[in-house]
Amino acid sequence: MDPVYSLTGFLVGVLVGFTGMGGGAIMTPVLITLLGVAPTAAVGTDVAYAFVTKIAGGAAHGWQRTVCWKTVKWLCAGSVPGALIAGAVFGRMQAALGQDFETIVARGLGFILIVTALAPFLAGRYREAHQMQMCRPAAPGILAGVGFLVGFMVTFTSVGSGVLVAAALFTLYPGMPAARVVGTDVVHAVALLGVAAAGHGMMGNVDYLLAGALLAGSIPGVLLGSVLAAKVPERPLRLAASAIMLTAGAKLI
Repeated sequence: MDPVYSLTGFLVGVLVGFTGMGGGAIMTPVLITLLGVAPTAAVGTDVAYAFVTKIAGGAAHGWQRTVCWKTVKWLCAGSVPGALIAGAVFGRMQAALGQDFETIVARGLGFILIVTALAPFLAGRYREAHQMQMCRPAAPGILAGVGFLVGFMVTFTSVGSGVLVAAALFTLYPGMPAARVVGTDVVHAVALLGVAAAGHGMMGNVDYLLAGALLAGSIPGVLLGSVLAAKVPERPLRLAASAIMLTAGAKLI
């Protein structure tokens, strides 16, 4: 097990635990730009890694009853088919284009990173402007549409199962408590990432030793970051993480 990978997992885990931002938005570009992992392998490995990390969080939120299960159901109604379709398209393009497909995946990741960096701030402004509104259920079709888009993007880039879904829920449910938004987001991510990880596993895009090394470092990293979150101002580091995503996105494009 390469200690560099475990150290990478630890540092990303600290950032995730500290800010709550999705690990995929940081881990995948780090694997590609700093560690030299091929884009398709980075995406597949990160999806599998993220699936394991979300299981514990989903169980905790389920136990605390901070999950809107109807919302999870309608998100999955779109995201699971989206992930399956994206997996089929991903596999065919990978087989047909070979090395050229690595460039396509990297550029797609760059674009989604830029969107992901901006989404929380736009959703936050909308939430502040509509905080006094009652929480009304969004139309099932809208939730399924959001799920489909996210499911497709996550399978292709590994990014979006956390930050983009949370931003969408904050926008669609201005009055929903933040803990309930996060719990719903995390539980939905377990289902989506499980489907996406299975697809990438069958395509041979998952490096299981790398995923294990990342997990070995990220688990203590998340715990440390969670402790620090109660003692250190979050906003500067969140802004720094967004700046990193914007820079990495621009570089990959």
